Amino acid sequence: MISRRGRNDGFQENSIGQIFRSPVRFLRIQIARLSGDQDSMKVRRSPVEMVLAVLTFPFRLFFAFIIFMVQAWASSRNGFAFIRGIPAILTITFVLLAVWAVNFRFDRNVEKTRRLYELASLDPEYPEYAEMFAEKLVQFRPDDPENKYLLAVARERVGNMRSAKILATQLAGEDSTGLPSAHIWLARYWIMGPETKGLTLDERAHLAIKHYNFALESEPDNVQALLGIADAYERLGEIDKATDYLTDALQSEFVSFSQLQNIPRLVQMQQELGRPELAKAQLQDFVRRIRQITRYNAELLDVWVALIRCATLLKDYDMAENIIENAHQTVQDAMTRDNLIRLLADVSVLKADDFESIEDKENYTGRLYALCEAIKANKRSQAAYSRLLEYAAPDTLQEEKAFWLRDAILGCPNPAVIHVILGMQQIKAGNFVQGQKHWRIADSQYGMSQAQLIVNNMLERAVHEKPDEFGDMLDMITVAMELFPDQAGLYQTRAMYYETKNQYPEAIKDLDYVIEKMPSMFSARQLLLECYQAIDDQENADRVQQDIDQFVSELDQNQQLIVQQFLRQNAIKKSQQKSKTDSESNAEQNPELESEQNSETGSGTDSETGSETDSGQHF
Repeated sequence: MISRRGRNDGFQENSIGQIFRSPVRFLRIQIARLSGDQDSMKVRRSPVEMVLAVLTFPFRLFFAFIIFMVQAWASSRNGFAFIRGIPAILTITFVLLAVWAVNFRFDRNVEKTRRLYELASLDPEYPEYAEMFAEKLVQFRPDDPENKYLLAVARERVGNMRSAKILATQLAGEDSTGLPSAHIWLARYWIMGPETKGLTLDERAHLAIKHYNFALESEPDNVQALLGIADAYERLGEIDKATDYLTDALQSEFVSFSQLQNIPRLVQMQQELGRPELAKAQLQDFVRRIRQITRYNAELLDVWVALIRCATLLKDYDMAENIIENAHQTVQDAMTRDNLIRLLADVSVLKADDFESIEDKENYTGRLYALCEAIKANKRSQAAYSRLLEYAAPDTLQEEKAFWLRDAILGCPNPAVIHVILGMQQIKAGNFVQGQKHWRIADSQYGMSQAQLIVNNMLERAVHEKPDEFGDMLDMITVAMELFPDQAGLYQTRAMYYETKNQYPEAIKDLDYVIEKMPSMFSARQLLLECYQAIDDQENADRVQQDIDQFVSELDQNQQLIVQQFLRQNAIKKSQQKSKTDSESNAEQNPELESEQNSETGSGTDSETGSETDSGQHF
């Protein structure tokens, strides 16, 4: 019997030696194969094959290990076979982790740059920062068309329209379907671009429609494209097509506030086409859908405004008032709640405007009550005070309307307003004692501070709009100051009156008193600056301007927006007053021209009141 002891089937190596030497042997063989220009079969390998072999080496090694492990485990059930594959596992794991780390870091940089772009695009003062970040996005991912579109928008904001148009044309194409957002940009460019002045309005509209159609081919439900093409067809006078596209835009899911803002526009178009029933049905559908939005977006004022506008377009003012009351109970933000109360005043003014004629008692009383409700909701509603002036300065039917006015006190929701009006009538007639008596009644019914505010606002509107219809306004203001000596606002009203009469020293004296008593009264500071500028006192004008700049810089962002809005409205009023003065002076020199203007535009009072109506309403 032949002894087999000592025989080794592992090529003269024991099991332990094979385990430790197998990784070294494997790597040595692979390195030799990769470094040589011939493989073990003596077949010459091309340079491309060698490069591919090096690049795919980790993956081939990993798959070879899997096959080896399956075969080894199935045949021998030897656990040491797993240990032999550890180098392959570590190699492929390292490669995969390295690739993931590089991609992760790259994606993080791209995401961070995009966030910086979005923040920079919100800052209108430094648009070049948005352009810088957009260029960086294009460098990161030059094949991404969205990044190039962001760069086009950024360059438009910095004023480089030529470069922006080139980028948008590359993304969209002049006569082909490309990036929808780029087509929309080009459509808007042809409508409002500065380089399209040589084209007619119809030519611009047709070019815009072409690009809007390309955008809709790619995205049929694109809201911006639908709204834009509707506007283009409206410019061409094709109301039917404009209505169809606008209906599609508004009947789709609400994704933009621009959809809500275009609801009145659609209603007006339907009415122009003689479709009042369809307009009413669409409005009711919009009301239902907007109510659903308010359940989940209760703090968004624009949503409530859209819902209220729908109700006012239906002339259902009770519905509008109920919506405002429900919103006021639902909303938690204090500023939004205050804005809703102001909207209630605007709804009441619209209700009053439905009473077009006040020549009969029913319409006279209905309009008066609606305006009193507006004052009750917002004691600073200039639109309401402007309309109440026609009650304080009645026409030839003075006796009959005076009886209606007195009779309206019993059922009025805000009788103090009527007493203020009666006081103005008595003072205008020279009955100062009776005038003060009515204002004192307003004090007792409404409270001293509130009555003072109503009297002051009525006088201020009279100074601005109808100073000639109330005789000497200075007498009326003086009576009010005697009755309400602590009302600093009356001094500002008297300063306004002095300014209209070019009595600037007296106006400056009153305004100094107002600023001393009420430092936060910005309108008084602005009026003081205008008075110093009118008398060419540049030193004091510069001092007041510095005070104004310091005052505005200490306000928060919301208050600064209010100041900017006040300045815009003040500039508009000054422009209107200058236009009116110029027209009156021209009329004095050319009486024939005056008669022609009156026949075309109506009286100056009506025009001025109309402009105030537009500026005083939020709807």
